[in-house]
Amino acid sequence: MLVDARQIKAARSFLRWGQRQLARETGLALSTICRLERSEGRIEANFDTVEKIRRTLENAGIEFIGSPNLGVRFWVRTEAVANPPQDEQAAVSSARTGQVSGRLVG
Repeated sequence: MLVDARQIKAARSFLRWGQRQLARETGLALSTICRLERSEGRIEANFDTVEKIRRTLENAGIEFIGSPNLGVRFWVRTEAVANPPQDEQAAVSSARTGQVSGRLVG
């Protein structure tokens, strides 16, 4: 459940996406992404806007964690893990469990 602006930032961090890439992937304006991420706490935006962000990030492997401890989890896709570049071999070997998760503190 996507409810907090910090979840968007955390999800982008897992994916190594900048705000521009999220805007491009969702079809939203960069200014919209920036405005949402500037807010603290609960997202106040049009339902369709939040849904576009949620769907895009979930399709990229993000799972949103709801109450009581908001956070995000990143599921590594097995096809992406099958043939990683050499410099990512060590990181991938620890990611073979299939997930990396983080909780938001604040």
